[in-house]
Amino acid sequence: MPPAGNGPVRGIKDSSGTADYFRGLMEQRARTPFALLIGNDTLFVEGRGGGADGGVSGVACALPELMLGLDRAIAERNQLRVELLEGRLNEFISWLDRFPVPVGIKAALASRGLRVGPHAVPTGPAGRKQLDEYAGWLKEWIPQVLRESKHTKQ
Repeated sequence: MPPAGNGPVRGIKDSSGTADYFRGLMEQRARTPFALLIGNDTLFVEGRGGGADGGVSGVACALPELMLGLDRAIAERNQLRVELLEGRLNEFISWLDRFPVPVGIKAALASRGLRVGPHAVPTGPAGRKQLDEYAGWLKEWIPQVLRESKHTKQ
């Protein structure tokens, strides 16, 4: 582990997606303080709940409301909302994992009415069919998630 804190490393963004590695960084941070950011959305809840300083989220590119709602729920220790929104996050990630990066994010942005250019990766007929299915799912799913992600004090 490189020196951190006052040395050459001021912070680390962990995009590994490996829980054990992230926990090791948290342990190192307890000994030598440094900023720690989550760079893989699959560890967002564990990381923020464990004291990570923040995250650099790919999902937030398409659904910032979901990530902000989840972050608020974690900060407020509202376990029911955390579980609900983490479930939504995992649903979205499971769709994203079916496509090359960033095809799924661009498709989600397009479904929200934002203009996006062509995909950098050709999708072919099978990929196009899956993207159409994804767009249909998003049409129903996004409005629900936006409602669920709204911040309401309880």
